[in-house]
Amino acid sequence: MNRGWTMKTLIAAMWFLEVLAFAGMAQAQTWTVVWVDAKGEVVAPFIGYGGPYLDDEGFAWGMDPENGLLDSIYAPLPLRQFFQTPDCTGPGYVESYGVFIRSVFHVAGLPGWWSRSDSEPGRRFIPASVIEYYGSCVANSVPVFVVSVSTLRAAPDDPPLLPFTPPFHIEKR
Repeated sequence: MNRGWTMKTLIAAMWFLEVLAFAGMAQAQTWTVVWVDAKGEVVAPFIGYGGPYLDDEGFAWGMDPENGLLDSIYAPLPLRQFFQTPDCTGPGYVESYGVFIRSVFHVAGLPGWWSRSDSEPGRRFIPASVIEYYGSCVANSVPVFVVSVSTLRAAPDDPPLLPFTPPFHIEKR
C-alpha cells in the first residue's frame, strides 16, 4: 500500500467535502440578522451593536437597543474642529477618517447636528490648531484626514423617535 497516495487521496477527499459543505451552506443561508423589538416587530437590519439606524431622510444614527433611543454614533463626544491658523479661526475642518458619510454628529465649537455630504471626499491636512472635544483651542500639527465644515450637511435638531417597543434583540429572519 502506498501511504503517500493514500494520504493525498484522504486530504483531497476531505477538501472536496469541505467545499461541498460550504457551497451547501451558502445556498441554504437565506436568512438575515435583524434587530427585533419586544413585540416581535423588525426594527432594522443588524449592522452592529449600536447602529447605525437609517432614518427616512437617510441620516445614520446610533441606536441604543436597551431603550430604543437614537443618538450620534460618536456620542457623547463631538468631532474635533481643525484650523490652519494657530488661534482656531478661519475655515474649519472635521475628521473624515472613520466618520461614515451620512452619520450624524456634533462638531466642537458649532451648535446643532451635522453629517458629511455624499460628495466630499476626505483629504490629508496638517492643522495649526484644533478645538478639542471639551471646547478648548490648542495647538496641533498632527496630520489628519478631514472635510471642510462648509461642506457638511445640517441634520435634524432632534433624532427621530422610533415607533418600536424596547428593548431590542437580534434574530435570524
